[in-house]
Amino acid sequence: MQYFIEQKISTIADNYIGAENEPDPHFDLDGITYRQWEFNYGDGALGDAWVAEGTIEAKSGGEAIMLFHNKLVRAVPIISLVSQCYMEFKRQPLLIRRTDTDVAFIDYIHDSEHVGLMFMNEQLEGVQKLFANRDISSEFYKYWNDAQNTIGYSPKLLLMFSALEALIKKPNGDKDWELCESILGSELKAKIFAQRTGLRQRLVHGEYFSPTDGSDNYVELVHRKVIAYFNGLIGSDVISEDTVHPQRHFYDNKMVGKFFLRSKDESIPLRLREVVADFAANDHHAKNYDYVFDEDVTKNY
Repeated sequence: MQYFIEQKISTIADNYIGAENEPDPHFDLDGITYRQWEFNYGDGALGDAWVAEGTIEAKSGGEAIMLFHNKLVRAVPIISLVSQCYMEFKRQPLLIRRTDTDVAFIDYIHDSEHVGLMFMNEQLEGVQKLFANRDISSEFYKYWNDAQNTIGYSPKLLLMFSALEALIKKPNGDKDWELCESILGSELKAKIFAQRTGLRQRLVHGEYFSPTDGSDNYVELVHRKVIAYFNGLIGSDVISEDTVHPQRHFYDNKMVGKFFLRSKDESIPLRLREVVADFAANDHHAKNYDYVFDEDVTKNY
């Protein structure tokens, strides 16, 4: 079966390829077309985004998305290097349409506001106790602060691992691996710090690690272990160990919706940019598209 796929790429690189000849700047690479999200000769490149699109032969929609993303995973980091700026697609909306149907599936991902966390008297008590504790190195706190201020899975992990090493560093510079094991537990410590196969070794020595490489969220696992250690250190549980989505951030907060859609009118394009614009203009609900719930259509897509 054939599937036409469109993926939004968030970037501040303005795609002007071919703009001198046609009002649709784009280029082709490995069977995928990369075009500016929006362009006109009066305003130039708009949208702080591109669209990557292509037709994929596959047995199912899921396989088609995997094959399509494999192409982007290879190409986008190279484009990012040459463009010298931000470029990200894994947390952006995608639309896929099997070419023999009038139904499309959209993975609708959009920005949302951050949700704050309460800082009250018990949190102040924790700060005061830790401030009075001279055994914890300032390097740990600086690395941990950097980790919490960072977005992205692999950079967070690298900073958290550095924070852990600062935490277990002895005055003579050696590492207290027994303390490390008491903080993380033997299994997690081995997964992170094993000499040849640990996550730290992989990241530091050029073997990329992403959230899709395993079922465990190591950012959250390490975070909760460290919080539990500090609660034990100050003799109370003033730092909540049950916080939902710890390490919250001002940026990169997302909401996700997954829908099968059909155009209400043949004149309404069933395309990514038009669908995203329709959702955005109508409080993230489709106005010009019908939701499709027919299992005869959706389960075999």
